[in-house]
Amino acid sequence: MKTPAIAPVVLAALVAAGGCGDSERALSRHDFVREANAICGEANERVRALGPEPPILTDEQADWIEQLTKIDRTATERLDLLQPPDAGKRPIASMPSAFEGGLGKGDEIARASRAGDDAAFRSSVEEALKSLTQAQASAAAYGLSECARLDWDAVAELIAEDFVLEWPNARVRIRGRTNFVEFNRRYPEGWSIEVLRIVAQGNTAVSEVHVPHPTVGPYYALSFFTVEGDRLTSGREYWVEERYEEPAADRARWFEPM
Repeated sequence: MKTPAIAPVVLAALVAAGGCGDSERALSRHDFVREANAICGEANERVRALGPEPPILTDEQADWIEQLTKIDRTATERLDLLQPPDAGKRPIASMPSAFEGGLGKGDEIARASRAGDDAAFRSSVEEALKSLTQAQASAAAYGLSECARLDWDAVAELIAEDFVLEWPNARVRIRGRTNFVEFNRRYPEGWSIEVLRIVAQGNTAVSEVHVPHPTVGPYYALSFFTVEGDRLTSGREYWVEERYEEPAADRARWFEPM
């Protein structure tokens, strides 16, 4: 049984881009955020109108991804015409290139899906995520909430109603799709993920991610998900804070800082 297209769903959710265009007048930060969010919000509505992502490695999914990519490209072109305030250029300077890096994989993902090439599909998806999550983080940090959109309603479409997520190291679990989605929806704003690795075998998908946040963490998370049909049915996650830990004196000679 093949695992679902976890990463392309994030591609649909992260219409993250920034403007460093050549318009004659630099906008105030308030106006730039307002106009950029309006553009991204319109794109997000068009993405939602596409409906749920079809099953992976099908012509239907390939068509869906191609339409998604077209919507994203149009939004990026409009965002590039906005001129951010001078103080905002540096924080968001990396967004356009990061977004284009992910968006550029859209055609590859669609081709692999249409050809039924599972290995190429997953490789292209993973590469796309690396760029898109970087763009999302920059957008979220600048207040572009629509451009860094985390579409939890879309996430819910991927989760089984009786989904259970366990955190063994904390000895707690989240039971049910609604609880999982609402917990993530209400977590403090400003967090994002950097996908380090995704591997899959049979009906198991594993992800390793870095989770930066301006006030909480950063963390690393290792997640194991079980997939049935086109939905996640269960998961086990291990979270660890990113911080230097001085090795004990009797073992320090075997270690070096990272």
